[in-house]
Order: sequence, then C-alpha cells, then structure tokens
Amino acid sequence: MNDFIKKQQKKLSMGLGVLLLIISVAMLFWDNKSGVSQAEQRASINVARMEARAQARMSGKPLPKEEPKPIFHAKLKERQEQQVRYALILMILFGVGFVGYGYFKKAEEV
Repeated sequence: MNDFIKKQQKKLSMGLGVLLLIISVAMLFWDNKSGVSQAEQRASINVARMEARAQARMSGKPLPKEEPKPIFHAKLKERQEQQVRYALILMILFGVGFVGYGYFKKAEEV
C-alpha cells in the first residue's frame, strides 16, 4: 500500500487538486439565495411566538416606543457569508497548490 502511494503520489496530488478546484468553482456559482429554508421558517415562527408571549406578559405595562432591531441575525448571516468566501479562497489556493505539485518533477538522487 505504501509503495502504491509513493508511486502514484503525483497523480493523487493532481486528482485531489482538480477535485478541490471543481468543488470551489461549484461553490462560487452556487445560488443559495433563491428561497428560504425550512429551518429559517421554523426559526422565524418561533421568534414570532416568543415575541407574542412577551407582549402578552407586558400587556399591563406600556410598551417601549422603540422596537428592537434584529441585528444579531443580520450579523450572523454576514459572518457566515464571509466564512464561506474565506473557505472558497483557501480551497482554490490548495487546489492550485496540489495541481502545481503534480507537475513539478522531483530531482532523482544518484
């Protein structure tokens, strides 16, 4: 097994690099903004339910005029998109590195 890996090291490296590049190109052109996922719908329903309970409890007290803004959800989405961009950049760099390694010839020892 070890001999096979050593003999096919360049081909395996190139194959891994090509695989990483294909996945990164697929991620680059992936359109995930087409609809709302089922988990997000459930979460929004739960949040609306919690808000209704809180307002029902506070019915005796005057409600604040300023409504809280959903900053956390927007920041979370922004952070996730940023992490996906960084992962994409790393995958492209590793893919190019593995493909490049497959093309370099190792100097044979005499």
